[in-house]
Parts: sequence; C-alpha cells; structure tokens
Amino acid sequence: MSKRVDLEWDDTHALPLRLDLATSFVFQRMVEETFNAVGLYDQRARILDVGCGMGIDTREMANNGHYLVGLEPSRIMLAKAREWLQGWGIKAYLVQGIGEDMPFKARSFDKTVCKGALDHFYDPEAAIKEIAGATKSTGRVIIAVTNYESLGCRLARIYIKIKHSLLNKRSSQRRPWEGYGKANTQPSPELHCLLEQKKEERYPWDPPADHTFKFDYFVLKKALEKYLIIESVVGVSLFWNLPHWHSVLERLPKAIAWSILIVLDKIAARLPIFSDVLVSRCRLK
Repeated sequence: MSKRVDLEWDDTHALPLRLDLATSFVFQRMVEETFNAVGLYDQRARILDVGCGMGIDTREMANNGHYLVGLEPSRIMLAKAREWLQGWGIKAYLVQGIGEDMPFKARSFDKTVCKGALDHFYDPEAAIKEIAGATKSTGRVIIAVTNYESLGCRLARIYIKIKHSLLNKRSSQRRPWEGYGKANTQPSPELHCLLEQKKEERYPWDPPADHTFKFDYFVLKKALEKYLIIESVVGVSLFWNLPHWHSVLERLPKAIAWSILIVLDKIAARLPIFSDVLVSRCRLK
C-alpha cells in the first residue's frame, strides 16, 4: 500500500485560507446533496465514510445519530480526525486503510459514502468494487466527485483556445483545449491519469496535483454501473471552473451573487452532465 498511496498526506495546503464565494457555495452544496442522498435524518444506520479525511462529514453524520466508521489512508489525517471528533465529543470508529482493499467483512454497512475522494485513489474501479462489497444488499452507496467536463470546463476550453489564437501562442507543445471532449471520452477512470502531467501548466479542466484521475458524467456512470445500479445523479453548481467567473461574483453584492449561484445550481441539479459536481446514489445489483 505504502508504495502507491501517500500515508502522510496532509490537507494543510490543499485549500486556501479564504474561500471565494463560488467555491464556498460549491462546497456547501456538495455537502448538502451528499447528505440528502445519505438520508441524514433517516433512522439510525451503520455508515462507512471512505476517505474520511479529518472527519468533518463523519462528525455531522454521527451527530445525527448514525454509527460511523471512517476509513482513511493518511496517518496525519487520521490524527486530525481523532482530535476533531474528540473536540466535539463525537464517537466514531476510525480505521487506517485504502478504498481499494478495505479491511471490513462483506455486507457490513447500511450505507457507504465516498465524497470528494474517489479521484484521489490509484484504482477507482477497484474501490467501487470494494465499496459495493462492504455495503448490505439492501443498502445504498453515495459517491460524489468533481465533474471536469462540466459546462464551465467546456467553455473554459473554448475561451483558452481563442485566447491562445489571439496571442499567437502556436509554439506551445501542448494544445490544452484538445483531448478530453465528449468525442474522446472513454468509459474508464483510467482515461486520464495525471501522474505525468502534474508539472505542466494547469488549466481549469485539469484536476489539482493531488488527484490521480479525472472524472466526468460518462466516466463516473460507466465505472459505477459495473458493480452498482444508479438510482440518481444530482448535479451541483455551474461555471465553477469558468475563467474570471469567481472575480465577477466577488464584484457583485453578496446577496445578488448568491441568488445567481442558487438559480444556476437548480439548473445543474436537472442537468448533471453540465454540473460542477456529481452526487450519485446507487443500490447493489
């Protein structure tokens, strides 16, 4: 495990100290839709949080009466999770391990959640198989990932292409607007391993350096359907990756900007293929 997984990963520098309005909105709505899919206020359930990080979502679910088990490969993040949960007086069972090889008996959990973590794994399809195996036959699986073929990403590609043309940047070896449109999308998370790309300039449709795979609606759907039956995929937010979108919102009065984000989010919910985040709820085959 240690050869392929960062057992010392730390989120200290993963996010800026201050989140802009659009990012705050995306994160908030991603959490809300994930908890909606979980059924946060349903009767008490045994829930597995895969890639639990410092346990923020684990705490919220446990605080609503559920029995929580958090799985996390990083020793540093597990230590943070223990401190975080103890500070809130929350009881949850934390385990060091990876999603691709989970240390649990088959059919152990009523619900299994993996929010914002699947695209960090070295083998997402193996993780989905393990997640399905750990979930009871009557249970549900909730997986949420960023969509890097969102409408914002597609428009960003057009914008960058025009910008490069106007600036006559023909000497660049990389043609960043090519290579991941709908016509080129393959039904596998292995499509776009980024390990060799991290040293290049990052564009809006490129996942951050701590991601290993790039998901979109079709890639996620294909990966899930191998082991699960998809009940729903809800989209969250529009235009998060659109160049200059964040600065435009910051210039508006907060109430107006927030209202715009809410309207766009309602559109995204109905058109997940274009949304910034995909929240899926599945049952076992």
